Amino acid sequence: MVKIQKINLVLDPSPWPVSTAFSLYVLIIGLVASFHLYSHANLFIIFGFFLFISVFSLWIRDILRDAFIHRIVPILSGALRRAFILFIVSEVMFFVAFFWAFFHSSLAPVFQIGQFDHR
Repeated sequence: MVKIQKINLVLDPSPWPVSTAFSLYVLIIGLVASFHLYSHANLFIIFGFFLFISVFSLWIRDILRDAFIHRIVPILSGALRRAFILFIVSEVMFFVAFFWAFFHSSLAPVFQIGQFDHR
C-alpha cells in the first residue's frame, strides 16, 4: 500500500503586503498632491518611494530566506515558476494588443468619428 504524504503549503502570516500597500498609498498621495501644486508634495513622493523600496527589499529578503531554508516545497516552487511565466505571457499579449490597436487606428482611420485623411 502506497502511503500518500500530505504537503502543508501554509506559510506564516506576512506584514509585507500591507506595508507595501501603505507605502504605495503615501507615494500616490504625494503624486496627487504634486498635481495640485501642494508645496510639500516632494517630501511625500520621496518618503513614499524610499518606504516602498525598503519594504519591497525586506519582503524579497524574507522570500529568499524561506527559499534557502527549504521551507518552500518544490511543488510551490514549480507553481511560482508557472505563475511568473503566465504573467510574462499576459504582459506580452497586452503589449501586442496595445500596439495592434494603435497601428490599426493609425493605418486605417475611420472617417465617421471625426478623423481626417491627410493624403
